[in-house]
Amino acid sequence: MSLSPSCRANSQNVDFLVHGGDLFHEHKPSKETLIRTEQLLAQHVFGEKTHSFKVAAGRCPVNIKDPNLSIRLPIFVIHGNHDDPGGMENLSNIDILNATKLVNYFGRSDSVEQIEVSPLLFQKGMTKIALYGIGYMKDSSFNLAFEKKRVKFLRPEGSEWFNILVLHQTKERGGTVGYNRRCFVRERTLPDFINLVLWGHEHECIPSLKECPETGSQILYMGSTTITSLIDSEARPKHCFIVTIEGRKMDVLPVPLRRARPFLYGQIELSKCKVPKDDEKAIEVCIVKRIDEMLKTSHHEAGQLPLLRLKVEYSGYQVVNTRKMTTALEGKIANHAKDFIKFYKSPFSSAAAGNRKKDAGKAQAAEGWKEVEDPDKLVLDQLVCIFAFQNAQIDRTEVDGELRGRATGGETVHGRDERGHERQCDGVDQRGLGHSLR
Repeated sequence: MSLSPSCRANSQNVDFLVHGGDLFHEHKPSKETLIRTEQLLAQHVFGEKTHSFKVAAGRCPVNIKDPNLSIRLPIFVIHGNHDDPGGMENLSNIDILNATKLVNYFGRSDSVEQIEVSPLLFQKGMTKIALYGIGYMKDSSFNLAFEKKRVKFLRPEGSEWFNILVLHQTKERGGTVGYNRRCFVRERTLPDFINLVLWGHEHECIPSLKECPETGSQILYMGSTTITSLIDSEARPKHCFIVTIEGRKMDVLPVPLRRARPFLYGQIELSKCKVPKDDEKAIEVCIVKRIDEMLKTSHHEAGQLPLLRLKVEYSGYQVVNTRKMTTALEGKIANHAKDFIKFYKSPFSSAAAGNRKKDAGKAQAAEGWKEVEDPDKLVLDQLVCIFAFQNAQIDRTEVDGELRGRATGGETVHGRDERGHERQCDGVDQRGLGHSLR
């Protein structure tokens, strides 16, 4: 959790602060964490200040309207996937902060069967803002609710309202293969009357607005304010944002967060380093050299050590012992020395690609197929036949002509398995969904 944006908010004299979820990283934070959080929030939330805007809370009571309190910085929060309601009482950690008037918890829905989104209404002069919130729910439930038209947005009268939606869901990733279409949320799923979407959950901070072509809404991916996992997207600069709205006009100013701990992320592919596969010392030297290059690029304050993660693609190699490297990095990085390096095998590496070509060539030679220039571009009937012969000893004389002609027709080819029992081989239909033996 990071409260540095609240410090910036008071220094910039903003009207209120909006948080897009995951105020806590754990569902059950320790008592010490809760107490420290309340102390930090109290330091920035309470204080003397005259507010020049009005707010209509609707179903969500807000602390700024409590006559017994003096609120300097109103904070409006939705829950994320790390602090969503749960348990027998269906409560979140944010409920505790909301009960103590430190934050204003909104965007909560007790049912995914019927979701009614009621806005918080703000007015300052001639500027009117409708702030909607939808706390985290499973992406599949979120998509299904919109598909079945179970989401109802309550809209104020008039067309002069500037509509903002805060949500915490997984965004669509271009080129993703193998994922269910309901495992992420498409930008065009959201209603077209929304002017600005403040999108939480995504850790990567994108310090510029993105327009959705279908709805015309402006989307801001705020990202996390602190590093919570050692991945590539966390290595990019962190920001909070000052959004200025006047009438229907909007301006977004990204403010870099200087106190976020530096994070160095790098990758290396051993097959491209041209080191012998059986020379463990040469592999270690190659990895240490890459780490030294990463550390030289770090510009951190004195006493603030950086986080470091190096991903090593080792297809065709063996995992080396990192004990010596661990000892050498003590006092140079902030994270535990055991997790600074991660070995993995990529199916798209140059070494893996070479192995695939060799395996494909052996399979063709074993089955007597004509060689092609690129084994990855085998025609469909050849691929079907190779798969069939690998899974059952089908008599080739029976299927040589039949399978070629019927591979895309969904018809059945008879054959025998290795035990001599008669089997049927279903051909691949026109959609190319698969192949089975029964």
